[in-house]
Amino acid sequence: LLRGLKPLPSRRGMHAFLEAFAKEHSRDLSPAGEPEAAFAALEALPLAIAGEALIDPPLLCAELRNKTHAAGADLAGLLGGTEEEHTRVHASYLETCLRETIDAPSWDRELKKRDQQRQLEASWRVLLRRTGPPPTGP
Repeated sequence: LLRGLKPLPSRRGMHAFLEAFAKEHSRDLSPAGEPEAAFAALEALPLAIAGEALIDPPLLCAELRNKTHAAGADLAGLLGGTEEEHTRVHASYLETCLRETIDAPSWDRELKKRDQQRQLEASWRVLLRRTGPPPTGP
């Protein structure tokens, strides 16, 4: 809405008003914010005059809600169309996981080697405890 108002000389006052309001309520208007809180604050404002523009906050709020709803509907339609792409990406990921699982025999061999190494080390420790330290030089 702000971009649409900026080039219109007759709407400069409206643009300045909305820009100040958006800065003041930037947290509510962020992706993690609560836009309804900003809308409620806008709706509660009295009529104002900015430059040559008469600003009717409740009417402006209704227009913003309509534009927000329309943008949400457009986005929902766009995201609904990405379902096939999401399925392809997910399938590709699962295929990669399957390839890594198929390569499991080499992983199993590596684990067996590590287990054998640990068993050998444990056997040496037991042997050294029973027999004592090895003799040193002559």
